[in-house]
Amino acid sequence: MRNYDDALELFRIGGLCEPDPGMESVVLANSLVNSAPVVAGITDPHARRKLAKYIFLVSRAMIGNPMADQLQYPPNRTFGVLPWFRMQRRYHHFIKKRLPRLSRQTNFTAFNTLLDVSALQELGIEYRLPDHIYAEESRQW
Repeated sequence: MRNYDDALELFRIGGLCEPDPGMESVVLANSLVNSAPVVAGITDPHARRKLAKYIFLVSRAMIGNPMADQLQYPPNRTFGVLPWFRMQRRYHHFIKKRLPRLSRQTNFTAFNTLLDVSALQELGIEYRLPDHIYAEESRQW
């Protein structure tokens, strides 16, 4: 991808080729969001709900209202969410680098940790598929 606009256009075209999400997708998406606080190690029920609400908000802003509605995400206004998220990311990066003693766990840092963990390509895990329908005849992937 040469630039951000090319990536968005490719994402838009890919989205047009995808079928509407079924009930399994709705259940999986909502389960993943609601289990994310547990994965992040948050034990307080109130803090878990707060982080899940934050993840729903940012996810809705990232995937857009039509897809979020199809996945039955809670309704939310997303105006300004992504610029605010980017600003928080820069701020927390600055604080962590310059003033590590002031760095603390927030909804943003917990969600950001989950995003960092989900970057499987950095661990050498790729999303390639087998090149043959029968596993015995497929090359190593």
